[in-house]
Amino acid sequence: MEKMAYVYNRQAEENNSIIVSALGMESVPADLGVEFLYKNFNGELKNVDIYMKLYSSSYVLTNSALIHDGTWKSAILHMATKKQRLYYRNLLDELMGITRVKPNVSKILHRRQISKQVDTKEWCLAFPEPDQAVIARSVHHAKTKDNLPYNFNVRNYMVFGSLISAIIGLFIFVLLSIMATFEPIKILLVRYPKWFSFGIATKTGPNEKLLENSRMSLTLIGQGTTSVKHSTVNLKEITYKDNTSTRQTVIKVKAKNPGYGFTSKAVILGAITIIKDQINIPKGGVLTPASAFRNTQFVKRLMDHNAAVFEIESDLVIY
Repeated sequence: MEKMAYVYNRQAEENNSIIVSALGMESVPADLGVEFLYKNFNGELKNVDIYMKLYSSSYVLTNSALIHDGTWKSAILHMATKKQRLYYRNLLDELMGITRVKPNVSKILHRRQISKQVDTKEWCLAFPEPDQAVIARSVHHAKTKDNLPYNFNVRNYMVFGSLISAIIGLFIFVLLSIMATFEPIKILLVRYPKWFSFGIATKTGPNEKLLENSRMSLTLIGQGTTSVKHSTVNLKEITYKDNTSTRQTVIKVKAKNPGYGFTSKAVILGAITIIKDQINIPKGGVLTPASAFRNTQFVKRLMDHNAAVFEIESDLVIY
């Protein structure tokens, strides 16, 4: 995505051509979720933590694969091209003046209560790619092109059911990342996905029952400050004093069948939005979902077509 933006963005702007990338499970919910949070945050937003959770709505006993082999191949090629991606990302950052948020080392692996509705803490692992990279471009576009006061950091995490599953997930990711850097091994990983994934990825992919029960939940925890008036009562009069308090707003983005059903709808509705809401979309460029659809009815269309739900879970002011 960074290479497309670096090589073709200026040409697209000059020719009034619109190219929108990351129109899928990654990164529409996270990117537009940040926009939804910003618009509903009553105060100055300073930090956003995004927690992605993938789960099944009910227990399904099946011998079906979990993902299509195309998804597996894309993941392997993504890992194999890390140096190339970072190279173009650095060029893009230098060209556009994008500032990337530094990782919070203390929260690479941590426990946190994700939902106010469930009184339990869950294990979370830092998961910056690709959402965090996409959001960084969206925030930069909002500040430089739309002149919006975006002054907040965004970090992404994946939620796991237990510490063991988080450690196993991290181990598999590191192992595949190392293996994918070697060309002969990469070729084998791409050519024989079923073998190397132990049946998780196949040409037929997951069956309909598994897809219908698959769910994704994104919890966006926005923290910042807000101005609150406090009243002081004495015998003669009531006076009001402005104080700055801490505010925390939590947004939920939910989707059914996120990998395939949601992604298909997001692409189609994105194309429809470009046609119908063209007046509210930048004239041209290689854009992120939020950069393209910030001022459109795209999120409303996603909800109207049962692709996703964007909602405020809680809004708390700490005095």
